[in-house]
Amino acid sequence: MKGVILAAGRGERLKPLTDRVPKPLIKITDDKTCIDFVIDALKKVVDEIVIVVGYMGEKVGEYVLSKATDIPIKIVKNPSPQKGNLTSLLCARPYIEGESFILTNVDHIFPSDFYVNHFKPKESLTIAGQSKKSRIILEDEMKIKVDESGRLLDISKGLKEYDGAYIGVSYIAEAASEKYWNAVDKLMLKSDPKACVEDVMKELIKEGIFPKVQWLDHIVWFELDTIEDLKKLKFNLAKLGKA
Repeated sequence: MKGVILAAGRGERLKPLTDRVPKPLIKITDDKTCIDFVIDALKKVVDEIVIVVGYMGEKVGEYVLSKATDIPIKIVKNPSPQKGNLTSLLCARPYIEGESFILTNVDHIFPSDFYVNHFKPKESLTIAGQSKKSRIILEDEMKIKVDESGRLLDISKGLKEYDGAYIGVSYIAEAASEKYWNAVDKLMLKSDPKACVEDVMKELIKEGIFPKVQWLDHIVWFELDTIEDLKKLKFNLAKLGKA
């Protein structure tokens, strides 16, 4: 199984830090950057990691490849990261199509045992979510609606009625690969400049293919979008468990 990390964004809301340092290389501790946390969690369950870089991508690639790792890591450059993260997924496609993979974002920080003990998909298309029963869902989060059996019915930031929020991790099994990439192709034909990877799930739903939501209400995790997010993450590091 492969791991895919989308890491091409500019991190505009983390300025002035990201004027000098790309978001993936922002230091969380004295010896670990944002991308270190993501890699350390993923490498426990995958046999290769593909990282799609964009803004200051050379710095990210040099940093990652300079560190000793026990699995192969491939750095792929997205030449048009400003067009959205669906373009990053397409850059990774040649290295993952036809295989099982986990897709995640460089700015989503999970416990070190997240993939070993928590996110354990049982369906060929599975996304991680947290229900609105467990916490307040913020306005800018990617909201999800499900049916009684936990099948995804809709996903969008603009949903007025929803059951929870997507927390940025998807699993696509080899058995679902063809259907998944067919949905990507259909989405690309629409030439929507705002299309994102979550829209692939919407395309699947239109085809009568319903990804399963795994609720992970007990998980403490952090999204790194702003300076305040960074302060909160550093202050609450102990809640992630042993990193």
